[in-house]
Amino acid sequence: MKELAVVILAAGKGKRMGGEYPKVLFQIKGKPIIYYLLETVYALAPERVIVVVGFMHNKVEQFLSSFPDIEFVYQSRLLGTADAVSRTKEILSDFDGDILVLCGDVPFIEETTIRELVRLHRENRAAATVLSAVLPDAKEYGRIIRTPSGELERIVEFKDATENEQAVREINSGIMIFKKGDLFDNIDNININNAQGERYLTDMIGLLKAAGKRTLAYPASDPMEVLGINSPDELFLAESYLSERSCKK
Repeated sequence: MKELAVVILAAGKGKRMGGEYPKVLFQIKGKPIIYYLLETVYALAPERVIVVVGFMHNKVEQFLSSFPDIEFVYQSRLLGTADAVSRTKEILSDFDGDILVLCGDVPFIEETTIRELVRLHRENRAAATVLSAVLPDAKEYGRIIRTPSGELERIVEFKDATENEQAVREINSGIMIFKKGDLFDNIDNININNAQGERYLTDMIGLLKAAGKRTLAYPASDPMEVLGINSPDELFLAESYLSERSCKK
């Protein structure tokens, strides 16, 4: 896709996966989690593919060396998603277009879903567009808070949400697309005043909204597309889903 850079967040540990190992390298049916995401990314044919690495970065870089034209950015301390994305600012200084942020541990997003997300973002001239999903049990995902007109007002992390906000079933997938200028002009203004003490990329929505920018949320048709793998149970669920999807295809 023209004028599109993809940033994949892949710096995290797999602490809840039962070992000290990069989360994105845990395997689903013999292939690392991030492999499935990269298949989709390369089908999009973006202008740039950047992976933010951190914990045991050498192992992640070694696996990804077989993929063409990947660029790496190093996050030395895991200070949150906004900190991770901010580290791509220099490497993308000569890029002009939209920046799609993907999570390395969310492997099953479909190419058609991303293309629709990009289309809606561009047609509506939004500063930011978030892929969301509506779940029967939203668990501890960040919640999508909409304006009365239906536009995205802000995203609130579960640990920072009120009781009413926690009752919302529309969740943030972590997948977002930004106009480059709107992203990098504001990202350094994100603070750590939250329960985790991290710089959340989700706080960009509130900053952009306060600046009078348009922000949107687009729900994925299949919530399984935005499954994040953070535990052995979710890894097992991912394997089951992949088997079912393969049978359907």
